[in-house]
Amino acid sequence: MSEPAGTADPLAATGVAAGGDPASPAGLVRLDPSAVRLRRGLRGDLQLLTAEICHLRVRLSRPFPLSRPDAWVAVQGADGREIGLMPGLGGLDRDSRALAEEALRMRYFTPRVTAIVELRDESEGGRSGGVVWELQTDRGPATLHMPNTNDHLQPLGGGRILLTDRAGNRYEIPDVHALDAASRGRLARFIWL
Repeated sequence: MSEPAGTADPLAATGVAAGGDPASPAGLVRLDPSAVRLRRGLRGDLQLLTAEICHLRVRLSRPFPLSRPDAWVAVQGADGREIGLMPGLGGLDRDSRALAEEALRMRYFTPRVTAIVELRDESEGGRSGGVVWELQTDRGPATLHMPNTNDHLQPLGGGRILLTDRAGNRYEIPDVHALDAASRGRLARFIWL
């Protein structure tokens, strides 16, 4: 799958060869989705098979999860080392694609915020411990414990905001302008709307 005309290859800076050559100066391998098969092992682990090798436990991730979520998929082994990069899921067979989509959906589970119900200071032992966010999401109510807003509230442009809690769980406000007035008022405590 090639990049749209006029779009720079985001992996050019990483040294991945753009022309389909699997070897690259950075040591990364460009995996051809049509030559890759994914399956579940006996213990439920995701496995990757190519003509040359079977990797028994792999994890999938998106190198550009916010800006280009469907552009590239990275494959890591059980030890966390990169096996290679696929230019999207387009060339995978139906079963492999379903497994890849499920794995990525689980990795990037991000409920969408539909309302900010309450914000309150979290105090621990008489000192500020951050902010507690009571949220309504498309997955139901959620409580987010945010240690600070400088590192855990990230505007993404176009009205999108990513909220991250202490444990690394993410929540997305897809469009701040679509929130009700009370929610926007609570959010204005931390960002300029």
